[in-house]
Amino acid sequence: MSTTETPAEAGKQAKTVLVKITRKEGHRHAGQLHALDAVIPVSVRDAEIIVDRLKVGERVKGN
Repeated sequence: MSTTETPAEAGKQAKTVLVKITRKEGHRHAGQLHALDAVIPVSVRDAEIIVDRLKVGERVKGN
């Protein structure tokens, strides 16, 4: 983020990916509980945490 960008502008540039929740009890992300099989858009970093570290979701391929 350059010094001339506001945080809101920087957030618009962040790449998002889709993650499908695979945990039976769901997963809480950004203050909301997402149910099993929900497909949610998250940042690349959040996707790494959800899929690789917590193992409660999987990346959705394609659009």
